[in-house]
Amino acid sequence: TQADFDALRRQTDLSNWRTPPYNRWAYHNVRQIVPTAPIYAAGPAVALPRRPRALSDIACSDRNGVTRTFNDVLDRSYTDALLVMHQGEIVAEHYFGTMQARDPHITMSVSKSMTAAAAGICIDKGLLDPDAVVETYIPELAGSGFAGATLQQVLDMRVGLAFVEDYYVSDGVMIEYREATGWNPPSRNALPGGLHDFLLRLKQDREHGGSFQYTSPCSDLLGWLLETVTGKPLATLFGELVW
Repeated sequence: TQADFDALRRQTDLSNWRTPPYNRWAYHNVRQIVPTAPIYAAGPAVALPRRPRALSDIACSDRNGVTRTFNDVLDRSYTDALLVMHQGEIVAEHYFGTMQARDPHITMSVSKSMTAAAAGICIDKGLLDPDAVVETYIPELAGSGFAGATLQQVLDMRVGLAFVEDYYVSDGVMIEYREATGWNPPSRNALPGGLHDFLLRLKQDREHGGSFQYTSPCSDLLGWLLETVTGKPLATLFGELVW
């Protein structure tokens, strides 16, 4: 109910916004919790054709072999919104809780693909060279764990950083990362500086170019590289190139 969401709004802060039940309000009110930047469209919006289809009773089986209806899956997974497209047409569009079609919603790591798309355009324009080492563009990286890594290795997340993406730890480099990005409140041991300072502090613990390892700071560095070579904030650049 609206009363429930009003209660969540009053109780949600930087320490709990990514955990249930607080994320039900937080994920489409992120700009009230952490700093955000708008991405403006470079051109007019185009209405997509619609061909509604009933999906609610489709049977879905999970990895344990339990079968539920599609609607039940959405309810149990606390889905905020769902849009299904097929062959360029919207066949289903639903919103839950207090979320409505006009509301923004956090994209989480979809932003990695968005940033990579902008990087691909900049490579095509000759602004970035995938074979160049990253300190070519940001000299300060020469003393960091990124030193000697190529842009292509950053794009592929094959950089030998001493970084493990573990969302359940309570200390260490992952917590430092969240504090540097403003996603966690600063602890008593919080290090000074923001995201760029954190990236420069990272160390290398293996050769670059090895196996893929999911590493969010690679995407953060990619955003920094894009801002450096274009002289524009990432949100502005993405709006012009993609949005």
